[in-house]
Amino acid sequence: MFEIEPIADTSVYRSDEAYERLKRAIVRGRLPPGVRLRESELAARLGVSRTPVREALRRLAVEGLVRLQPGRTAVVADLDPAALRDLYSVRAVLEGMAARDAAHHAAPPVLGLLGGIIAQMAEALERGDDEQLEALNAQFHLALAQASGNRYLMRLLMEMEPQVERFRFVALRDPARRKRSYEEHFAIYAAVRDHDADRAEQAARHHVERALAWRLARDPEQRGGAPRDTER
Repeated sequence: MFEIEPIADTSVYRSDEAYERLKRAIVRGRLPPGVRLRESELAARLGVSRTPVREALRRLAVEGLVRLQPGRTAVVADLDPAALRDLYSVRAVLEGMAARDAAHHAAPPVLGLLGGIIAQMAEALERGDDEQLEALNAQFHLALAQASGNRYLMRLLMEMEPQVERFRFVALRDPARRKRSYEEHFAIYAAVRDHDADRAEQAARHHVERALAWRLARDPEQRGGAPRDTER
């Protein structure tokens, strides 16, 4: 059975909290692809009315994490290999552009921020702290996008983040991929630090391409199938 913590009665941002909790459950695989989500059931579990649940599901649908269906239900979306390749091919280009621009423009404070994130990544890797690594990974890519100075590029990357987050969570549970991911992030940082734009772009693209290759090798079929209820 899908478990989710009820929202506190004192919360005034129930739609936002419902969205965050459902998104986290999808990203972490507690709500796997194909599971059917009923507004009434989710509202009961969260301790809220259907309205914030409906709004949360609409936001998740816009982000591609669920598919809305008739009868006030939704299904957790799958991402087939072709769609995954499309997503990551575009992301590789955008991350490469961000790294190249960051190498050109990054000032000492930005380099200090990126270096600090890398140092924390190394510590989290040593501890085997998957959740901290996941958070730092997202912070690194956000900081890199910000360092590019291109707000349109940053917006496009942020629009991809909900889908990317699903696969990042799974990848960082694999010890070998976890270590390799850290090495790839360090290579991006080192190139940006050295203001080597060509090397930074290449390192960023390589990182995204390796992440895609790992995911497809792990689950080439991207299992789907008929929708399943949350009650199992």
